[in-house]
Amino acid sequence: LATGAKAYVERERPTAFEAVRALRAHRFVPVLAHPPILKLADDKIDGFTRELRGHGLMGIETYYATYSREDADLCHGLAARYGLLKTGGSDFHGDSKPEIALGSGRGDLRVPEDYADKLQAAIEKVKSEG
Repeated sequence: LATGAKAYVERERPTAFEAVRALRAHRFVPVLAHPPILKLADDKIDGFTRELRGHGLMGIETYYATYSREDADLCHGLAARYGLLKTGGSDFHGDSKPEIALGSGRGDLRVPEDYADKLQAAIEKVKSEG
């Protein structure tokens, strides 16, 4: 199934905007995961987030295992500016990322507990929409 192999078929990849619209159409809560890894200038990530919000984006990852203080500040600012839910995670993947601990990432990562409550409320609201 590798590129160039006999059975290889190039997969279709939706745009971020298509993905957000599809998730909303199926009553999910779309969240932009670790936007600093996109390596966009601050004004570009701002515009991208604003446009995604217009397509139905509901949240942004404000805590992540590899965020610098500047990355976290950027994401918190985007969440506030666009009224997005704040989420976070350690990015734990088991044996494939042994340096990242479940729940704490690379050390002192602490996602506020109320983030889960707010996310759950958003999920329940989206599921009840007709």
